[in-house]
Amino acid sequence: MDVGRYENDDDPHSYTAMLGDIDLVADNPIELLGLAAIHDVLRPSTHEPYWWRIEAEEEELGISDQLLEAAITRALWELRERDPARWQREVASALASVSESCTPAEALGVSEQELPRVLEALKGQPPAVKSHGS
Repeated sequence: MDVGRYENDDDPHSYTAMLGDIDLVADNPIELLGLAAIHDVLRPSTHEPYWWRIEAEEEELGISDQLLEAAITRALWELRERDPARWQREVASALASVSESCTPAEALGVSEQELPRVLEALKGQPPAVKSHGS
């Protein structure tokens, strides 16, 4: 049985294909075919090293992050309805933790689009009254 040069060759080598203005290089024909398929789907605008590892834009959230953000937003507004003074303390506490590495929206756990609504509600909120139990 003739298995061909690839299977008999113990020397390191690579397989190359030209796709438009990019050279695809892989260790074996299957990887090369995979790279070509990934290139066809991603259509990278730049040809940087490891272009196939392009991740979602930072501003794009994964589904679990979207669900978490929605749940936190809903819980925040429900707390405002149920206990306005506690809501004000919680929002103020979260905003106090804002830093260079943590935006107000991140501190609150809400989207950038929801933040103005929360801040506007905070302005219109009467001052929180501290109870002895909190």
